[in-house]
Amino acid sequence: MNQDDGDGHIQLKQCPKCKTPIRQNVRYGTVVNRTLNDIEQVKQAVLGSVAEVSAKKASLHTLVMKMGAELTGRDHFVTAIEHQMDLRSLVGVENGLRWMEIILKTENGVGGLSSSREREELLAELKEMETWCHEHAGALSQQQSAEARNEVVRLRLLYRVRYVRERLPAETVATGLMAGFMAAISPLKGTRRQLDDAESSLKGKLTEALEPTVDKLIADIEQRYPETRESGLGVSEQERVDIVKAMGLTQGHWFKCRNGHPYAIGDCGGAMQESTCPVCKTPIGGVSHRLTEGNQLAPEMDGARHAAWSELANVENFLLNDV
Repeated sequence: MNQDDGDGHIQLKQCPKCKTPIRQNVRYGTVVNRTLNDIEQVKQAVLGSVAEVSAKKASLHTLVMKMGAELTGRDHFVTAIEHQMDLRSLVGVENGLRWMEIILKTENGVGGLSSSREREELLAELKEMETWCHEHAGALSQQQSAEARNEVVRLRLLYRVRYVRERLPAETVATGLMAGFMAAISPLKGTRRQLDDAESSLKGKLTEALEPTVDKLIADIEQRYPETRESGLGVSEQERVDIVKAMGLTQGHWFKCRNGHPYAIGDCGGAMQESTCPVCKTPIGGVSHRLTEGNQLAPEMDGARHAAWSELANVENFLLNDV
């Protein structure tokens, strides 16, 4: 009596006539009991214990809080978390939240695209995917999860291709007989053609081979042309440098809200009033030099290790030569 059905599934053998699972059998009692035990172990691994389910629910509620007011369809996800009673279903909810993180991050960046047509087209697709995630917050099958992941990655790559292409340096303009020759050998012209081809491919379904190909293309271009890199702040590295320079603040004046959007505090650099993030509407700033909960220093803006007003910053600025 074999407990494996040949497809790697653990299940009870059935009566060849009526297909009733065999749970009691004098001759094969040991095999039946072993199969039942294996089934229970698999169920425990997939469904999880009460403690594991509670811990997963707590971590998902924390993730929802961290995403803040920027998370659309919050009620859908909160309800889904509460209604699911096993780990497998909660992992489906978690996947939906992770896709939403990528969607929201991409939407924040899309606003920086200069082409209104491309911006509106991409935002429409992202909003459509958002709605889909809301509707399937608590009921993502393995197949749906895989399809959602591919669509979110496709939109993210499409945005990155357009972002990088817009920030490529301008080509040197040649005239006369040299114009045709320069156009033919221009590395920038070839790079733009590659990005155009990638964009065309990404307008269809994401394939297993397309994702690493486009990722590598973007990475190679960013290596060659640093000005095309995203800083992680929704602006390119060069734009970040320009913003910091334009503000004229010393290190330690830049902070970020709980969703990672940067803002600056003038004067001594200590928070003395609260406001709301212009991007995600979560609280920013603080009172009495204490930042609002979830806010923190943004070293990625200016390389600061401590806030400008802090004692640690004062110690580092203290020179023994001045004594």
